[in-house]
Order: sequence, then C-alpha cells, then structure tokens
Amino acid sequence: MTKMFFRRITMVLMLFFIAAAIKSFAAQNPAQFKQFPIKIPKLSEEMLYPEFWISRLADPDQILDSELSIRMRNRNNLKEADGLENMSQLPVSYSSAEVLSMIEENSAVSKKPRFLNGSTVEASFYDRILKNRNISGIKEQNPVRFGITVRRTEMRMLPTPERIFNDPVDMDFDRILTTGIYPLEPVAVFHESLDGKWFLAKCSYCMSWIPAEDVALGSRLQIMDFARAEPFLVVTGKKIFTSVDLSDSRLSEQQLDMGIKIPLARPGQITAEVEGRIPEGNFVVRYPVREPDGTVAFLLAMIQRSEDVSIGYIPYTRRNIILQAFKFLGQRYSWGGIFNTRDCSAFSRDILATMGVKLPRNSRFQGQLAPAQTIAFPDNSTLETRISILQTVTPCSFVYMSGHVMLYLGKFRDDYFIIHDTTSLKIKLESGDFQSFTAMGVIITPLLSTFLGNGKPFLEGLYAARNFISLP
Repeated sequence: MTKMFFRRITMVLMLFFIAAAIKSFAAQNPAQFKQFPIKIPKLSEEMLYPEFWISRLADPDQILDSELSIRMRNRNNLKEADGLENMSQLPVSYSSAEVLSMIEENSAVSKKPRFLNGSTVEASFYDRILKNRNISGIKEQNPVRFGITVRRTEMRMLPTPERIFNDPVDMDFDRILTTGIYPLEPVAVFHESLDGKWFLAKCSYCMSWIPAEDVALGSRLQIMDFARAEPFLVVTGKKIFTSVDLSDSRLSEQQLDMGIKIPLARPGQITAEVEGRIPEGNFVVRYPVREPDGTVAFLLAMIQRSEDVSIGYIPYTRRNIILQAFKFLGQRYSWGGIFNTRDCSAFSRDILATMGVKLPRNSRFQGQLAPAQTIAFPDNSTLETRISILQTVTPCSFVYMSGHVMLYLGKFRDDYFIIHDTTSLKIKLESGDFQSFTAMGVIITPLLSTFLGNGKPFLEGLYAARNFISLP
C-alpha cells in the first residue's frame, strides 16, 4: 500500500510539474506553443498574434483620420450614405400609407420551406404572426415615439421570438432575424404589434420589429441628448459587463459589446455611494433603464476600471485596427448576432466604432455604398491582375466580396492574408481534390491558398478594398 501510495503521489507531482512547465513555456513563448496541427495552409502559430502583423507595418501609429474629421464625415454620411439614418432628423409623424409600407417592406414571408422546432412551418404560423402586425391599428397619422435599448436584443422581420430555419437540424441561420442590436442604441418607434409586445422601430442602421420590453421610451430631445453626451467611455473589449448591482437587476451585469459608447456621470451627479458602495476602482456611468410604465430613467451604474474600455475614442491607426480585430480571433460566427456574438459585417463595424467611425450594418452598404477610399478589382480581371492590384492595397484595409467583408493583414512570403468572421473554409489537397471545413468563427486565412465554392482562389471573389477615411 505504501509503495502504491508513493507511486501515485510521484505521478501526480510529475504531471503537475509537466503542466507547469508547459504553462510557463507558453506564457514566455506563446507563438511557439503548438497544441494541434494547423489545417489552414501557409498559417503558422506566430501569425496568430497581432504583434506579428503590426511589426510588418511601416508606420502603425500614423493617424489615419483626426477625431474632428471623423465627426464631420459621420455627419455627412448620416445625411447622404445608404444604410445609415440621422435619427434626430426623422419627421414628427407618418401617414397610414407610410407606416403600412414600412410594415410590408419589413415583414418578409418566404415562399420556400422553413422549419420551426424541426418541423415544417405551416401557413397557420404565418397567418398568426402576420395578424400580430396589427394593420388595423394603424392610425391616419402616427406620431413617432423615441426610445433607447436597455439591453442587448434583436430586431426581427416579424413580431415573434420564434426562430425558423432553412433546415430542420441546422440552427445557425434564423431566417426571421434581421440583426442583433446593442444596448444604448436610440430607436424611433412607428407602430405597435397587436399583442403590445413588439415595436416596429428604426435605429441608425436598421428597421425591423424589436421587443417592446427592451426599449425605454422618452422624448426625442431626451434620447438624442443622452446619445450625444460627453464625456463618455467606449467599450474596446469584445464585450464587458456592468458591475453587479444587488439593488437593481436592470443595472447588474449588463453586457456591453465592442464600440458601444456610454456617457460618464459628471462629478455633481455622483453621490458618496453608488449601488450601495463607494465607487473607487470603477467608472461611474449613466445607464438607461425601463420603468414599469415603459418610460426611460437614467440611473448610475459602475464599470470596473480594469475592464477593456477607453475614455473617448481610441486613435484611428493601423495598430489599433489590428489590435481590435484580433480580440475577436476564435470567436464563434453568429448570423445577425443569434449566438450573442457577431457576423462579418458587425466584425468590421464594431472594430471601427471604437475609433468613432460609423459604418452601415450591412456588408453590401459598407462595400458598395458607404463613402470610402476605394480600390476596385474588376469583374473579369485575371488572377495575375488581381495580385498586382492587391499589392497596391494598404494593410488594414477592409476587402469585400458579395455578402462578405474581411480585414486585409498584408503579404507574408508568397501569400496574402486576411482575418475575417466566416462560416466555411476550403483548401486544396496534394491530390488536387478540395476539402471543406466548417469555420463558423473568426480566423486568419490566405487569399491564394484557400478557395471559393467554384474552386477558384479566394482572391478572385474580391470586388473592392476600402479605407474609411475622409475623402478630399
């Protein structure tokens, strides 16, 4: 028994020291730590760290656009760019015909088979949901109400939380979901569902149905003043949380995603204690909550100073673009935010939001319609021509193909690399056959050594590279 006992103790100690050695080695040499073979061609461990790509930039700290210039550009974009709306300039009310048009345009019903809880969606499902749009409740004139989101939620094409899919077992793409929407987002409300649980609403980048319980209503002035308030914090981590508040669950551990702007409380607004304790060690912010009657109240909440946040926007530099992008590396892909993360267009939008740059939510609007410094890849250009065009593209530009946006990292050896939030990956084997992998997340891939569905190099799908800086 004694020998067996000592053997076991010795084995446990050996395993402990081996684990400690591996941990120490990984901490000191993270780019050298290998846990499994990398399947992506041309990719090595060292390339999985932002410092690798930053070190290859000629001037990573060059300011690409000043904060003043970005503000002016954002104002112009809100007036002129498709996919962005100046909320403060909306009309006071809309006619019945205008509201009906909004409902019809934002209540799509597919004619293709769809599945709910594994079974085919019946016509009765659509009949019930379409009735909930409350067409008969539209007034001759419909005053616009304003509100603000109090938690992360969703905007949906139909006023229902039920999820329907293309496939009975594939749950990645909810076909009713329009987009996830973050807390502290101003919204304009045009109409209410029959059951009173949904608002037909518009934010600066989307119109759809939103759960009424996730919106607190106030005056236009009240909501827009809060949205423009200074000074403010910007969330620079992929997500952070407000502090635990035992006195008010509406303020406790609320998720705040990258790019969200949160007004800081002014010194005169801060009492000796916040949430029943002294605020030292925290930032004190103003946070909107929904009162029982549906109206907004702005209360004090706390965010730990150790959270990944910035007082004001971070500088618009290539270093910061790469650092922000790599905070998402490995995060699961989430169509429209269905899994509480993000998809490819939110990936690019959230990165630049930390620097104050406002982009449309949709990748098509970003890639084709938003004002930007653009380098085009002509449709019929050869691969050689595309390579020569790509060599003129500055690293940290966003590159676009139909329905997808990626961040260009630069050339390394004989290939060109991107980081992007993607669903799939295709590589060519030594036999010449192709092998597909499910990616469903943020990964780094080469443009020449990964392939499209038609077997052509990924580079052949690009139509533009874009830098969102002020144009002359």
